[in-house]
Amino acid sequence: MKSTRFTPSKASAVLVAGISVLIASCGGGSGSSSDPATSNQAVTDAQFRAKQTSSTWTKCANEGGTCSFSGTRQVRYGLNGKYATKTATGSIACKNSVFGDPYPGADKICEYSSTTTTTPTPTPTPTPTPTPTPTPTTGALPTDSVFSSTSFWYQPIPANAPLNASSASYVNDFIRQRNAYYGNVTINTDSYASPVYTADASTPTVKVNVWDCQNKGYLDQTLQSQWTTVPVPSYAKESAGSDGEMTVYQPSTGTLWEFWEARKTNGQWEACWGGQMKNTSASNGIWANPYGTTATGLPFLGGQITAEELQRGEIRHAIGIALVDLAPWNVVSWPATRSDGSGSGIIPEGSRFRLDPTVNVDALNIHPVAKIIAKAAQKYGFVVWDKAGALSLRAQNPLSYTAKGLADPYPALFNGTATYAVLNGFPWDKLQFMPKDYGKQ
Repeated sequence: MKSTRFTPSKASAVLVAGISVLIASCGGGSGSSSDPATSNQAVTDAQFRAKQTSSTWTKCANEGGTCSFSGTRQVRYGLNGKYATKTATGSIACKNSVFGDPYPGADKICEYSSTTTTTPTPTPTPTPTPTPTPTPTTGALPTDSVFSSTSFWYQPIPANAPLNASSASYVNDFIRQRNAYYGNVTINTDSYASPVYTADASTPTVKVNVWDCQNKGYLDQTLQSQWTTVPVPSYAKESAGSDGEMTVYQPSTGTLWEFWEARKTNGQWEACWGGQMKNTSASNGIWANPYGTTATGLPFLGGQITAEELQRGEIRHAIGIALVDLAPWNVVSWPATRSDGSGSGIIPEGSRFRLDPTVNVDALNIHPVAKIIAKAAQKYGFVVWDKAGALSLRAQNPLSYTAKGLADPYPALFNGTATYAVLNGFPWDKLQFMPKDYGKQ
């Protein structure tokens, strides 16, 4: 589904944020699975370049067919250098619902690698009766502290915090939207979630050009100056959806880059919009207006869920959520700096809300991943960061792993459950909305 993100007009002082349209998944399993521990393997860009070996690829199916082979192999799907890759054993369906769409409009093919892998790939099994959420470990992850420790992303909401006077009305509107748009809240992983590439200090830098995807007739020179030297890892790929999103994070310099409608043309990276954030450890975790990719100016790295967090059993930050019907664009709640609301709803972008902290999450008959999300929603809450075609959360795009040759971690984490069904049974009627501009610094 095509999305359009509006960036500021050169002749106007009115800032109208972008629209990012996300669609709910309607497929089942991914055709492959993985050992969750595999995705925790640390692979820097320098190590990737050092370890990269040549392998041959054998065509095994056209788009729509089934790719069959012996053993466990890497299988790539696409054409002309644009591929999505998965690990599979024996066979895999060669279609968009399995791999995403790395080359929209092209008749793609599947090819398997000549190199077999010894990584065991268990077959997804039907979701059993949910078991209690794993006991969280104390291990820290980079996503626990990308921004300042005082950033709203990491601040627990006190159990006795006062609620918005319109909380009940907002909850009713949320439930109405869920029922009206597909009857669920989905978790986007592939087409409409940003991959995150962590660059080390030795990653070569490239210039990323600004291109005028919206035919505005001019290029933002401030944005271009932010993209003069970007350490884009050699294996990086943008998300397969029409938004073409991509995030690059370099801890050694404390710098974050975001890209919207990113693409590689004749070997040169370019993107339509995004931004650069310096000194992230001192940042409040909000893009300077009008930069950043989401409609609200909130970075993906703050509110996306990662596979590592789910493997740990604990999310230690607020979670970004997209709604469909939102208050008008000129009604904004902090931490949002802007909005693309169309006025068809009553909930402002930037709104903070949580799951009632008195709910006994462990007693709920829901997916283990849903329990992890529910506990984070009680402690840190959600923040409305975008408008979409379905109510949706974002999990870090598996390209973050597969582009480096690692396995997609989500089939094992979701245990064969479709992304649109992981949150089935979540007690959305027990939400509580916080006052406008809650936590404003």
